[in-house]
Amino acid sequence: MIKKVLAIELLVFAVVLCCMCNLERGREQSHEAIITVIEQNLVPSIIIEGEDTEIYDIVSRMAHHNVPGLSMTFFDEGEIKWTRTYGVIQNGSTQKVDDQTLFQAASISKPVAAAIALRLQEKGLLDLDAPVNQYLQIWRVPENRFTQDIPVTTRHLVTHTGGMTVHGFRGYAADEDVPTVVQILVGVDPANSNPIVADTVPGSIWRYSGGGYTVYQLAIEEITKKSFEEVAEEEVLSQLAMSRSIYRQPLPESWHSNAAVGHRGNGNEVNGGWHTYPEKAAAGLWTTPSDLARFAIAVQKAFTGVENQWITTSTAQAMLTKHLGDWGLGFALNGETDSLRFGHGGSNEGFRCQLVAFADMGQGMALMTNGDNGSALINEILRAVSREYGWNIYKPTIKKVIAMSVAEKNKFSGTFVLPGSDRFTIDIALKNDNLEVAQRWNDESYTILPEGPSLFFDRNDGASFDFALNSDGQAIAVTVNGEFELIKN
Repeated sequence: MIKKVLAIELLVFAVVLCCMCNLERGREQSHEAIITVIEQNLVPSIIIEGEDTEIYDIVSRMAHHNVPGLSMTFFDEGEIKWTRTYGVIQNGSTQKVDDQTLFQAASISKPVAAAIALRLQEKGLLDLDAPVNQYLQIWRVPENRFTQDIPVTTRHLVTHTGGMTVHGFRGYAADEDVPTVVQILVGVDPANSNPIVADTVPGSIWRYSGGGYTVYQLAIEEITKKSFEEVAEEEVLSQLAMSRSIYRQPLPESWHSNAAVGHRGNGNEVNGGWHTYPEKAAAGLWTTPSDLARFAIAVQKAFTGVENQWITTSTAQAMLTKHLGDWGLGFALNGETDSLRFGHGGSNEGFRCQLVAFADMGQGMALMTNGDNGSALINEILRAVSREYGWNIYKPTIKKVIAMSVAEKNKFSGTFVLPGSDRFTIDIALKNDNLEVAQRWNDESYTILPEGPSLFFDRNDGASFDFALNSDGQAIAVTVNGEFELIKN
């Protein structure tokens, strides 16, 4: 009788195990089918009303956008479910991108860097709400009328609410001298950016600031008496098995063999292959989509209370609590409650990338490219992923183009410069009866179409170009995406 019961139990166990294997196999097959649909069914960011919508595949869109290489990872239920790679690490090379290929994470460096502060706070080494100057010695945030009553804190810096200047950095080409962090903060040669100061009362507004993260980088080094890359390795990268991630700048030669080369919008290589970013916390991480997925999964697990030795649940929840501008401690945040998602984009010279994850649902995606036009490609892929996995986000925008004569369009031609920066210059000129924008800093060109008497949009990604006109109807300035006003030269 005992043998019979045991035999029945073993049979039941075998049936259950078989069902579980079949279920897992079915899930894998389901993912494979979804991947195929995603690869073959991309739609552009902008759909023009009245025009037929074309459907594209990933490879053709990579060619269209001059993006040589792409790597992307999908994760769900606390695990990486699939990784796919396409193209080559460098135009003209036969070396294919694989799951070990390094890309510059650009601004996705920021949330990974911000996690260091949370680890140090849990250890009692840092107070997010203490004045950051109490941790700084060799340089301090200059005191002025904006900081006299409310000092800049670490929380301000990692949530972009410190009123700090300098939006981002262009890095340093292979033939350029690389400044120290203090030279960057002060804005002296060989630094190629302006001094980093508070020009607004801390905590009063949200304004993206890579400069603030560079202040934060120095504070971490002062607190720990170690280099930033050492602290990042100890507190985040090694803790989460991010073995293909490194903050060292310039990238050590031993890592070069499988590092993607950056490319301009026209497909040309970045001088020297890539730029060096001494602004490590803001833009200096080299990594892979799989490693970024491991980071996001760790945040998801801690946030939902899954046993996690890296950070506590309360710390993760604080990380994903909205501050000004819907910004958490390092992450941009969207949605609410069970639809809350976190992420960050990245834009270095020759590289574009994106990380997005749902806090509760468990799904997410990391995508990395080695081309200046990679964001357009990434958005097309994310729309397909969103559609196939039921995210109900990342939908194309429908635009209506108004009639405008060639003579009228010509009134918007000219060279436009961002005040205070000789780098951000665009040339707008008629080409094939349409206006074409040429960005001087990266040789990228694209067509803009009219949707209002003085309002145009980029048909690739919908970026807006709102022109100011003089009494003769001639353009004298243009505001891009409602944020940057460029003056006609």
